[in-house]
Amino acid sequence: MFGFLKKKLKEGIEKISKRVSKKEEEKIEEAVEEVKREEEYVEESKKELVEEVEKEIEVIEGVKITYFVHGTTTDNEQDKATGWAQGELSELGKKQSIELKEKIKDKKFNIVFSSDLKRASDSAKLTFQDEFQIIQDKRLREINYGDLTQAENSKVKPFMIEHIDKPFPSGESYKDVEKRLAEFLNYLLDNYDGKHVAIIAHQAPQLSLDVLLKNKTWEQAIKEDWRLTKQWQPGWAYELKEKIEIPEVEEKPEEVPEEVEEEVPEEIVEEKVEEVPKEEPKEEEKIEEEKPEVVEELKPEEEVKPEVEVKVEKKPGVLERIKEKIKPVKEKPPEKKPKKRTILEKIKKRITEKKLTEDDVKDLLYDLEVSLISSDVAVEVAEKICNDLKNNLVDKSIKRKQIEKIIKESFRKSILEILDVETFDLLEKIKTKKPFLIVFLGFNGSGKTTTIARIGHLLQKNNVNCVFAAGDSWRAAAIEQIEEHGKNLGINVIKHKYGADPAAVVFDAVKHAQSKDISVVLADTAGRTHANTNLMEELKKIVRVNKPDLKILVLDALTGNDIFDQCKTFNDAVGVDALILTKADVYEKGGAALSASHTINKPILYLGMGQNYEDLEKFDPEKIVEKLLE
Repeated sequence: MFGFLKKKLKEGIEKISKRVSKKEEEKIEEAVEEVKREEEYVEESKKELVEEVEKEIEVIEGVKITYFVHGTTTDNEQDKATGWAQGELSELGKKQSIELKEKIKDKKFNIVFSSDLKRASDSAKLTFQDEFQIIQDKRLREINYGDLTQAENSKVKPFMIEHIDKPFPSGESYKDVEKRLAEFLNYLLDNYDGKHVAIIAHQAPQLSLDVLLKNKTWEQAIKEDWRLTKQWQPGWAYELKEKIEIPEVEEKPEEVPEEVEEEVPEEIVEEKVEEVPKEEPKEEEKIEEEKPEVVEELKPEEEVKPEVEVKVEKKPGVLERIKEKIKPVKEKPPEKKPKKRTILEKIKKRITEKKLTEDDVKDLLYDLEVSLISSDVAVEVAEKICNDLKNNLVDKSIKRKQIEKIIKESFRKSILEILDVETFDLLEKIKTKKPFLIVFLGFNGSGKTTTIARIGHLLQKNNVNCVFAAGDSWRAAAIEQIEEHGKNLGINVIKHKYGADPAAVVFDAVKHAQSKDISVVLADTAGRTHANTNLMEELKKIVRVNKPDLKILVLDALTGNDIFDQCKTFNDAVGVDALILTKADVYEKGGAALSASHTINKPILYLGMGQNYEDLEKFDPEKIVEKLLE
C-alpha cells in the first residue's frame, strides 16, 4: 500500500529541495557580491568568501555539544576528590586552559556554559572570555561526594560503580547527576536548537552525557572513561537531537551545601554567593548583554595570574599608542582578521534577510498538488497539504541541509491533521450494550460480507460471542456466502428467504441474541448505489427500525476518487459512524486512505490486508505517515 503516493511524495520532496537549495546558493552568491561592491578593501575572491560563509552557516540538527574538562587543580595534584568544593586551578591547569584556546581556535561556538564551581568557571574564562559570555549553571557541577568531599581519591574512585544508585554519604549518586544533566540537556534543546554549545565542567557530568547521548550503561561509562588511560583530547563531541526522558531517581532529603562550604576558604564562599544568581536560565540573554561586567566580576579575587596579566598589560599599551599617534586617522581599517569577520557577518545578515518568495515555489507546489490528486487524494486534502507546505517555506530563510527535513515535517504534520478524527476502540465500545448491533454498509463488491466474517473472527479471539444477520436478501448467493463464513467460524446465521424484508431479518437477529445472551449482532446489507433509490430507502428502514449502535461503511480502496462520493452518499442517507478500507494490500496509490475519513470526518477503524480472516489491521495514522515518509 502507498507505493505510488510514496513515490510521488518522494519526487515532490526532491524537486522542491533542489529548487530551494539552488535559491539558497544564489542568495549566498548575491550577498557576497553585494558586500564586495560595498567594501572596497575586501581582498578575498568571491569563491573564497562563499566557501567561508558556507562554513559559517553550518546547519546543526538539534544541539551540537563540545565538552571540555577544567584544567588540572591543586586537588588533582594532591590526588584528592574535590566534588562540590570550589577547587583552585594549579599553575599547570591555568597553562592548559590558555593553551586550549589556541587548540580550538577554528571551532565556531554560539554559546559557552560552565559549571559554577570555581575550577571550571576559571578554566572557561581563561579559554573563552575574550570572545564569549560564559553562562554558569549548577546542574553542570561535579558529583557531590558529601562526607568524602576532598578525601583521598583512593577512598572514592574505586567505589564509583557502587554509587551509581546509592548516594555517597550525605551526597549524591551518579543517577542524581544523570537526572540534572537530563534536565540541562532539555533546556539546551528548548533554547539553543540549531546551535553549537561549548561546556566546561567535570568528570561525572561527562559520564552522564555518555549515558544519555551515547547509550552507554553507567558501568560502561565508568570503565571506559578516558581518564583511566589518560587519553585527554581538546573537546569531546556529542549530539542532542531529541528531548531526554528524565530518569526517575528516589528523592533524598539532604542536599548539604553547608558542609561543602565549610571546607572552602571564606573569600571563595563569597565568590560563589555572588555567582549563583547569574545561573538562572531565564536571565541568560540579559547576562550576554552585560558581558564586560561578568568578565570582570571575579578578577579581584584572582590575585596572581601572570599569564592573564601579561595579556591585559598589552592591550592598554596599544590603545595608548592609538590615542596619541593615530588620532587623526580614526577610520583606519582594523587588522585583517577582525575585518574578515565583519565581512562574513555582513554577508550572513544579507542571507537571512533574503527570504523565499511565493514565486520561487509556486510551480513546484502546483506539480505536487497534481501528483497528490493523481494518487486519489481528494482535491481539498491536496490543497491543504500544499498550502501548509507553502506557509512553511515562503518568507522563511531556510538552510540547504534543513530543506528536506522541513518539507517532511510539514507533510507529516498536515497528514496527521487530516487523519485527526475522533476515533474509538471497537472492542471497548461493544461492551457498552448487550446485544450490540453493528450494521455494515457499502457498494456492491466492496467486501462487506468478508469484512463481517473478519470482525466475527476478531471478536472470537477476544472471547466475545456474536451472531450474523443475513440482511442481503437481494444478491444471488449472498445468504450462502455468509452461511459459509459462519460455518467456518462456528458462528450462527439468522436468515430469511430471498426477497424478504432485510429490516425484519436484522430485527429477528437482535431478538435471537437477546434470548441466547449473545453480545454482538453483525448485520450484512445489500450493496447499493446512490442511483438505486429503492435500496437506499430500504437501508434507511433498516436503520429506522433497528436503531443500530454502530453503522460501519466498508469501502474498496481500489475504487479511487469515487470513494469520496460513496462516503458522502451513505453519510447523507443514514449517517456513518466509522469506516473500514478493504483491499488495502493491493492498493498502491494510497490517497483514498488519507482522504476517506476527512471527507465525512469519521475514523477508519481497520484496513483489510489479505485473504484470511486474520488479515485485518488496526488503522494507525502515525504508522501510515511513517510508511509514506520513510
